[in-house]
Amino acid sequence: MIKRILIIIFVCTMIIQITACNGWVSEAGGSLKVGDTVTLGQLDWVVLAMDGGKALLLSVEILETRAFDSTSNNWENSEIRAYLNGSFFNSTFNNQEKSKIVETELTTTNQNRTNDRVFLLSADESKEYVSGYVHRNIRRIRNAEYTGTGNTSIWWLRSSGSRPCRAAYAFSDGRASDFGDGVDITDVGVRPAMWFNP
Repeated sequence: MIKRILIIIFVCTMIIQITACNGWVSEAGGSLKVGDTVTLGQLDWVVLAMDGGKALLLSVEILETRAFDSTSNNWENSEIRAYLNGSFFNSTFNNQEKSKIVETELTTTNQNRTNDRVFLLSADESKEYVSGYVHRNIRRIRNAEYTGTGNTSIWWLRSSGSRPCRAAYAFSDGRASDFGDGVDITDVGVRPAMWFNP
């Protein structure tokens, strides 16, 4: 009888550990909620919002630095969009994770709508989800500091900047700069976002 109970406990523990390793539950276990962190593609993501069963995720840290584009601040045709939905998506996530990342129609002020699996937040989304009063209790998690080349803590947004050659960016606490920076600057950080359906 004791042996049977121990086997049941062992199996239940393994199930919990496997689920947690997939990163589809909060660190504390249970359903995802705003402020939780999950692991996907061996990267940590913070839950910014929930919509039904879907979670809007943002990388906890700046993952790298790179240019937005060589010439234009148009998200639809940008080099960074092609990278995030191409080589980044394909090399970062396994097939099971890819099947859970939702292709989403994005609306960006003064730009065409696009459909993306991985994207940058817009200036409005950064203001609402990252620097907004409601989420100030989880701002510390997202106060990423990149210590590589350039030693920067600003990160690209998909919104246009003040000129065609400038794209918006966010400070480490999520405050957006609509003035932006030159799209070809290579030391601005990248923090991908995505909608995930566990």
